[in-house]
Amino acid sequence: MKKGSGLTVVLPLAVALVGLGMFSARADGLNRNWVPAAAKWVVHVDMERLMKSETGGYLFEPASDPQVQAKLEVARRLLGIDPLKDLASVTLYGLKPGDREVVAIVKGNLDPAAVETFLKAGEGYEALSCGKHAVHKWLDKNRGNRPGYIAFPMDRAAVMAGSIESLQTALDVLDGKGETIAKGSALPEFEGPADALITAAGVKFGESPQPAQGGQPSMFQNMDSFSLAVWETAGTVSLALKLSVNPPENAAQVEQVIRGMIAFALLSREQNPGMTAIAQSCTVESKAGVVSVKFSHPAKALGELIKAARAKKPGQAENAGETEKPADAAPAQP
Repeated sequence: MKKGSGLTVVLPLAVALVGLGMFSARADGLNRNWVPAAAKWVVHVDMERLMKSETGGYLFEPASDPQVQAKLEVARRLLGIDPLKDLASVTLYGLKPGDREVVAIVKGNLDPAAVETFLKAGEGYEALSCGKHAVHKWLDKNRGNRPGYIAFPMDRAAVMAGSIESLQTALDVLDGKGETIAKGSALPEFEGPADALITAAGVKFGESPQPAQGGQPSMFQNMDSFSLAVWETAGTVSLALKLSVNPPENAAQVEQVIRGMIAFALLSREQNPGMTAIAQSCTVESKAGVVSVKFSHPAKALGELIKAARAKKPGQAENAGETEKPADAAPAQP
């Protein structure tokens, strides 16, 4: 995705809504009637199931930090709910490989008035409309004043997009206009169980724009489609990934690249035994142009690896007695 793309505009607000806890809802899987058949990729995160899972406990552990707790307390007082418990789901999809084509649907018992107040406090707020739907526009000054748009087309759901055109398409689908992936699309069949924590699929990677730096890796240029699912059962985290390669004969090359990554992890046994154990849990196979990667590992062991990676912050001093000084330290607060 390009720098300043629609994802960089839409996703921060989606995360902010989740972080503020503007939800009170049950867990939900992907609603295929909400995604247009023309979508090039879809990612669905079941936030409630993830928060209740053992894996989610490790992922959201930083919420116990005093500074984070102080921010969460503001949300509790403002909204009267617990941000760490009252979460539902987030669905992201892209209509085109290009810029600003990301749509986010956040599901739950949102308070449109609270969101409007939150946005009005920012830059460039403007009240618009898409047909019968009221739309709120804002500008993100931290991302080059890129615009973002949000609407509340139904109870328990908000829709956000990086362009008014993408928002209009999303609203039309939610209003029952146009085809959806529920009736068929170019997306591959979704992997994993219906109660997966994360579900994703995508097509036509070769049409995606080049990254701002370095260009696309050839492995991704070869990918015609992918499907992914992550779920947790009885303390075990499982992952299923399928990569459809075009032309099919290049599948062996993709398989070799993935096996090379696994081999590299196995070589770091002494430095990172946790990553080695994960690598040993992976299986890879290639058949008829489709590369399949499967993984199952105890959630506790994976959590310990997450904690270790979080503790090793960028720029951390090599020696225990060495203290790294930031180049531009912030002034002390009273």
